[in-house]
Amino acid sequence: MKTKKNILRNVIALSAALFLFLPNYASANTDSSQLDIIEQNINGNLDNDLNEFSNQNNLNVSFEGAYITIDETALQHYANIEDIEQDILEDIDDFKDSLLNYNTSIQEKKIQSRISGSGSTWTAGVWAGVPGIGWGSIYQDFRATVSNGVISAPTSIGSSYQSGWTIGNWTPNYTTYTRSNSNRYLDIRMKGTMTYGIDFTNFNYPCTFLETVQGSGSSLVTRY
Repeated sequence: MKTKKNILRNVIALSAALFLFLPNYASANTDSSQLDIIEQNINGNLDNDLNEFSNQNNLNVSFEGAYITIDETALQHYANIEDIEQDILEDIDDFKDSLLNYNTSIQEKKIQSRISGSGSTWTAGVWAGVPGIGWGSIYQDFRATVSNGVISAPTSIGSSYQSGWTIGNWTPNYTTYTRSNSNRYLDIRMKGTMTYGIDFTNFNYPCTFLETVQGSGSSLVTRY
């Protein structure tokens, strides 16, 4: 009888020890509404945060409507809510740092166009990186006539598109063209949404990439 009591005491002690050292996954699972609070706190300032970073570093990219979403399965992999929020903020910082590699390019596309009329077909390209995942570019094919440095009739050929090795996706919205008063400079704004997932968080960055080109003889060159 004494032996059974000792075994029972040992089992109780072992159970207590396991309870003390078990990570607090269960308590996080009981209140998934805390994830909603994290989303609201981050999303409420995400546009301002990204645009402020872009302005401080003189980047020609702007954000409008950026947001993140957190999958509830994150609760099964984190010991506490605070760690989830910290990881997301670090991923956003990584994305901002990768924006520093932002660059643009312009090149004449050597294809035979089926569109009648004078002018050449060009491709505007901008960096489109996903931190830690891959790299690629966003392109917009367009047509424009350039004579003596004067640009006329810029017209898109299809929508902007993504090329390169990256798990992130680019969903095009629309592209606009704005010429200067002298018609020698052209602003090309490619608007769309960059999306990708890291761990248990989906990042959605509706943004506009700006490429400014200028006429040079009968060609277009990137304006630096």
